[in-house]
Amino acid sequence: MHHIKSRRGFTIAEILIAVSIAAIVMVTCVFGISSAIYTIRAVVEKSTADALAEAEAQYIKNEIRFAHDPDAVIESLSGHDASLNDMSVSGLIFETDPSGAVTFRFAIGEHEYEYMVIPLNKEFIQ
Repeated sequence: MHHIKSRRGFTIAEILIAVSIAAIVMVTCVFGISSAIYTIRAVVEKSTADALAEAEAQYIKNEIRFAHDPDAVIESLSGHDASLNDMSVSGLIFETDPSGAVTFRFAIGEHEYEYMVIPLNKEFIQ
């Protein structure tokens, strides 16, 4: 009786398992990289929006705070536009409470901001 010598190498099943594991690892890596890219873009957009919001808020605060007639400034700023890196301010809304404090809201992209300003030339009742 002849004994068959064992050959060194991989069987088809072993190769299929190795290829399947490699494919799963590659898909996981591609998904992780695309997720990281999306997250980076979202963080950049949010930080750009925050920088624009801060600059816009400071501009509006200064315009209202140091104005002789804050109501006139509010009217003139209602149509005020600003932009940075293809992002623009939209929906600029002002509200004034009885004490004279001005709250303004606006949106930049998907992010909404709200700030309150107390004009320096108003008399406030504590």
